[in-house]
Amino acid sequence: MEFAITGLLFLVGIVFIVKGGDYFVDAASWIAEVSGIPKLIIGATIVSLATTLPEMLVSVMAAAKGSVDMAIGNAVGSVTANIGLIMAISLICMPAVIKRGDYLVKSILMLAAAGLIVACGFSGQTTMPISMVLLLIFCVFLWENVASAKKAMTGQGSEGSKR
Repeated sequence: MEFAITGLLFLVGIVFIVKGGDYFVDAASWIAEVSGIPKLIIGATIVSLATTLPEMLVSVMAAAKGSVDMAIGNAVGSVTANIGLIMAISLICMPAVIKRGDYLVKSILMLAAAGLIVACGFSGQTTMPISMVLLLIFCVFLWENVASAKKAMTGQGSEGSKR
């Protein structure tokens, strides 16, 4: 009986997640249309931050309980799943043409953060300065997204610079 209740709650949770995801994507698309900000920027800021909050909560709770390995594993696993699973499935379902200029800075920042994590893996430890560098990379990422949105809204984005 306990297994049936757990299974039922799991299925109800999946339905809520899927339906909530639909509403969230519709709302994010609406924000992009109304504000004139490109969907890439909305996805890279509002959507990515909102979907990261539950993972961040789990990681903070794990770290507070002394399971730092669990927190780091969650962060690294999440990024791996986002790139290797979510992006791959999305591109299989709907191939897209990307503009190098739209992704260049974001890709460099992602590679820098990943490289730093790999270096920490080789050294076997993370420190406060490494955490500060990762936060700096995140701040630069947010700044780049805001700058990209401003350029796109004024018509100076990658569409405006084609010749």
